[in-house]
Amino acid sequence: MFFIKNGVEGYRKAFSYKGVADRKSYLFFVLFQWIVIILVALASFYLKVIFQDYSGVGLFIVIGISLYSWLAGLAFSVRRLHDTGQSGWILLILFIIVLIVEAVGEGGGNAVNAIFFLGLMLAKTKSENNKYRPDNFNLTKVPGKAPQGTYRTLK
Repeated sequence: MFFIKNGVEGYRKAFSYKGVADRKSYLFFVLFQWIVIILVALASFYLKVIFQDYSGVGLFIVIGISLYSWLAGLAFSVRRLHDTGQSGWILLILFIIVLIVEAVGEGGGNAVNAIFFLGLMLAKTKSENNKYRPDNFNLTKVPGKAPQGTYRTLK
């Protein structure tokens, strides 16, 4: 149930860039997002087979769901960065890397981005001196386990 709850919550907060998201929630959201993308791809294939082309509503639905899914992933990534104590603007570095690598013409920008992004998203939670974490964050530490807590968005 936690898997579906995180997925739905991530899509519900597609335009909320405030607050934090822990590693476990982020990973479950990414898995849920992959399932949604696969379902959209299958739906677009079947729409093409049924209507023989992408004219009209089918294309609009596929583009709309894909754009909303991208925005939800971006917002969740920013909240994940906030959990590690970093600004969401650091994601702009990924875009700049692609521009520079593609301008030089060497290629390989996507591999560099994937490694950089994975490192950012899998970083540990920063619970002390984190300006993005709400003051009313309840952190429970259990010996031998990662800290668990209740996350609420900033007001």
